[in-house]
Amino acid sequence: MKRSLFALLVGIDKYAAPEIPNLKGCVEDVENLEYFIRGEYDEDFEVNLITLLNEEATRENIIQTWREHFGQAGPADVVFFHYSGHGSREPSAPQFKEFYPDGWDETLVCFDSRPHGLDLADKELAVLLHEVGQHGPHMVISLDSCHSGSGTRSTTPLSLRQISDKTSPRDFDSYLDGYYRQNGVSIPETKHLLMASCNRYETAADSQGGGLYSRGLLQVLEEEGRNVSYADLFLKSRYQVNQKAKEMSHSQHPQFEAYGHFNAYGKFLDGSPVANRQRFPVQYSPEDAAWTFAMGAINGLPSEGVNPIEVLVYPERDAAPGSQSMAARVAWVGSTRSGLDLTFADKSTTLYGEVISLPVPPVAVALNGSREGIQVLKAALNENSRGMQLDFDQPGEARYGLDMQANQILLKDLASGNLIIGASPIDDNSAHYVLEQLSRVLNWERSLQLQNNHPKLNPGDVSFSFFKPDALGNEEWVEGEVVELKFQGEALRGKLKVRNQSPQQVYITLLYYAEDFGIHPLVSSSIDPGTGWMVLWGADPDDYFYLEDGDRHSEERFKLLVTTEQPDSFLLEQEGIEHFGKVLSNPSFRKIGNLRKQEKVKNDWFTRELRVKVER
Repeated sequence: MKRSLFALLVGIDKYAAPEIPNLKGCVEDVENLEYFIRGEYDEDFEVNLITLLNEEATRENIIQTWREHFGQAGPADVVFFHYSGHGSREPSAPQFKEFYPDGWDETLVCFDSRPHGLDLADKELAVLLHEVGQHGPHMVISLDSCHSGSGTRSTTPLSLRQISDKTSPRDFDSYLDGYYRQNGVSIPETKHLLMASCNRYETAADSQGGGLYSRGLLQVLEEEGRNVSYADLFLKSRYQVNQKAKEMSHSQHPQFEAYGHFNAYGKFLDGSPVANRQRFPVQYSPEDAAWTFAMGAINGLPSEGVNPIEVLVYPERDAAPGSQSMAARVAWVGSTRSGLDLTFADKSTTLYGEVISLPVPPVAVALNGSREGIQVLKAALNENSRGMQLDFDQPGEARYGLDMQANQILLKDLASGNLIIGASPIDDNSAHYVLEQLSRVLNWERSLQLQNNHPKLNPGDVSFSFFKPDALGNEEWVEGEVVELKFQGEALRGKLKVRNQSPQQVYITLLYYAEDFGIHPLVSSSIDPGTGWMVLWGADPDDYFYLEDGDRHSEERFKLLVTTEQPDSFLLEQEGIEHFGKVLSNPSFRKIGNLRKQEKVKNDWFTRELRVKVER
């Protein structure tokens, strides 16, 4: 039985209010996307696609169609919403101030939104997503519109999908039939991917041939096909848009944001996994005036070291090892990307690099078992190392161990003695499966230990703290990086908050490190200097700490990644080990080979940590 793909495509070139400038390419965006979807997915999916164009795209009609159309989607289905049209901003209702200190809603301008109607706000989209998400479909949202700005539309061939911001605060009761009055100010979060044409401070370009973002997205999709991963689609389409925008003397940087543990390495409008490759995109960055490598400290590149990191750069991702390759060295290491000393004439192309020398010691892993079993494991490791460098000769230094016994390959936490995962029998398939899980464990450890010992910004200027309610219901600040809570049978509540007292805007990403070795970005946002405390976690009724029956303690690990450039936080997501603590028989596995004027700091980053210990 075919899976269903439910698509709702909205394009508005002409608006009801004469004061709103018409656009040129929004309807064309929809037509092009419809053509691609039907051509690529009709064979394998039951495609259910609806378009709303111009006067059809009223606020009421968009909401009603969304609910009726997407409400049919089940757990195995795909939901795709695309909007091309004007975007704007409006002051949020004051009740949201604690959670969004900038005080703005980002909005989509419906056909009848102006002058007296309502835009469709981001906080309303969150509710609509939540309604659909309760049924578990794979959800992707694509927005080709401006999310900020106060300028007027250009009269050149390059125009902007932007109208003036509203100036009056939104009435609290007006958000989607009073949802937040009835349910509180906690904005629901649902597993989905948001693909936006620009960041919240930029404008999106429009032209006769379609939106700059939509055209770049479709170009990559047509070149790569439907099996491209979201991660690759993001990197390549952003590059296409950046280059074209630069030619037009425009600045536009598409943003992808994953929510609710959405896997960025799944296939576009499908979600099934894409082969895990160890080559990363290399692209020229005009902002840095340098070639950049989409691999940083979060991926294992050391931010310090006496030896240079060498990279082989290929013209294609799948080029044979050594063929047509160029050698380059890493010049600087950021959190999620790095700079390369590379001279290459064509700055418009995307290259691919793989690290060939890493000046860090390998990870000690204890290895026990029969000679035959060890040979099987090492053969699998030689076939696909998954970027791991392992040292089997210092078992006394190892935190994790591989044990082959009773025809099983077991991955264990040597500190606790607990089983992480196992597979049987001892063969090539089981070896590859367990090594894949080991690579997740080591990536989890590496990410948890991530730090920059020599940042230019003062880490003390960004406060990351836990606040717990006292007996009177007031919030009490808890000092230190380790918070200890006493569990007495009821849910323990508190809030994680951040405050930026640095001299410039920074970007923050809150990462949660799960017990099953999953890494989950909970919040990704910018914070302007001098703003008050911002709540990152703890506002939702479902945000609390507890202990399962039989557990005596737990330790929840959070890390705050602070960067001067917006990170691609969705790329930091790592799914946990699915069958954590179990031994699988013949596991399914597919082989995949600071008063004076200051200079603004660039390419800087640091981390802050906080651990919450819960004891009975």
